[in-house]
Amino acid sequence: MSDGPAAQSPWQTVTIRRIEKRTPRVTSFFLEPSRPFAYRAGQHVDVRLTAPDGYQARRSYSIASG
Repeated sequence: MSDGPAAQSPWQTVTIRRIEKRTPRVTSFFLEPSRPFAYRAGQHVDVRLTAPDGYQARRSYSIASG
């Protein structure tokens, strides 16, 4: 039993709204987060993919703009 609200997970679900292939080696992903978060251009986010079979991949990406 807890006396206060549960701590919020640092992970959140996002929806991919658009994918643009910029060059053969650069792809832009436009994501819509499930809840707002504050950031500045140039910061990075850790992205974790969890596949249906349980496999997880984790990568860091920089945020280019808002």
